[in-house]
Amino acid sequence: EDVTFYPFLLEDSRDVVIAGAKNLDVKILMKDGKTLYPAKKIVNLTGYNVRTTEQSFYVENEEIKFRFPMKETFYVYNERTFNTVSSPFERFDDEFYFEEGWLIRLFLFDIAKKADTIEIMPKTMFQEGDGAK
Repeated sequence: EDVTFYPFLLEDSRDVVIAGAKNLDVKILMKDGKTLYPAKKIVNLTGYNVRTTEQSFYVENEEIKFRFPMKETFYVYNERTFNTVSSPFERFDDEFYFEEGWLIRLFLFDIAKKADTIEIMPKTMFQEGDGAK
């Protein structure tokens, strides 16, 4: 008998704002004290393309290329391999979720949590809007 076990997940009820736009279909999950962000939706909305194969999960734009193997604990960033202790993402069914710390480190996002919203902004956009060079 094939039995699938699903982890206990909580959904954050706050509205999610990505790069200044509210996104009602983006649901942030909490599991085992970690905050998990839907990888495909968030990186697509910030200018990345996502594709998957049986072996790897790819996140790319014109300048940045990530490859995350499905089973090993390393990732490839623009042809350079980086070893990790744990995987930067979790997979539930066919959905991929980045843990908050990994999302911030890998994609340079600024995440601001308020009582009723979670705002996610790529730091490059933040710097442009802030006048930084």
